[in-house]
Amino acid sequence: MKKLRTLTALIAVLCCSATSAYDFEKDGIYYNLYKTEGGAGSAWIESGKDCSGNVVIPNSVTVEGNTYSVTGIDMGAFEDCYSLTSVTIPGSVTSIQQQTFRNCTNLTSVTILDGVTSILNDAFGNCSSLTSITIPSSVTSIHRGTFNGTPWYENQEDGLLYINNVLYEYKGTMPAGTSVNIKEGTTHINMSAFSQCSGLTSVTIPEGVVSIEHSAFWRCSNLTSVAIPESVTSVGASAFEGTPWYENQEDGPIYISKVLYKYKYKKDTMPTETSVNIKEGTTSINAYAFEDCKGLTSITIPSSVTSIGDRAFEGCI
Repeated sequence: MKKLRTLTALIAVLCCSATSAYDFEKDGIYYNLYKTEGGAGSAWIESGKDCSGNVVIPNSVTVEGNTYSVTGIDMGAFEDCYSLTSVTIPGSVTSIQQQTFRNCTNLTSVTILDGVTSILNDAFGNCSSLTSITIPSSVTSIHRGTFNGTPWYENQEDGLLYINNVLYEYKGTMPAGTSVNIKEGTTHINMSAFSQCSGLTSVTIPEGVVSIEHSAFWRCSNLTSVAIPESVTSVGASAFEGTPWYENQEDGPIYISKVLYKYKYKKDTMPTETSVNIKEGTTSINAYAFEDCKGLTSITIPSSVTSIGDRAFEGCI
């Protein structure tokens, strides 16, 4: 995508504005515009700090006869917007970035329409008046800490906290010797959902769960038993590192369902001139799966593999 360069007349405004560089402003919302081939394009909200009261973000904005779909809200776009009281986010938006509404202390209500798939870290942190939030089922990734410091979060009971079909986190302190059966109908286990829950000893994940996010069970120091269904197609990096369950796996490729999760070996002990044949039926190779495997000289990947995660072979030199 090539960034649109707008009217020369806007340059003077950009230079003197306290708001960061932007391409277009309407109703107190500042946008960056992106043009794709064929004339279509998208817009991200760079800042909305001039907004107050009840704000309804539009599905699209029109500039010089071109219409841009509003698809994202940038990091910190409405941060410290103390006069904001409610916001409606349209279905065209797919991503809400970090700290987007952080410290909006008079924000009481948020409505997110279908379209958003991810809400990143601290997006609503310290919104000390936020008691009502509507989250659509399209949201499958919600970073831990997204709602910290809000009455909405504080009013949730301790224990397993679900948001629609997402297991968001274990809230509170987990008692020692806890076994968890994740409820049927769950489709995603959130990033860091059980991170450092030392009380967790076993977990049963039901059929239907398709993704286990990054660091979901990281450093659960007493987790020895994990039941994972065949429905899982995505496992985030470090999802199980630091658990006895992981440490007890044999060195070599570790498969979780049809995912090659990690090539496990003790540091500096991987044999030189190692060849790996990934087993038939594997559909994806995880991010960082072979990271720093300096002894790896050849690998055979079957045709069933349809995705290879970021930096899967980083450091294999």
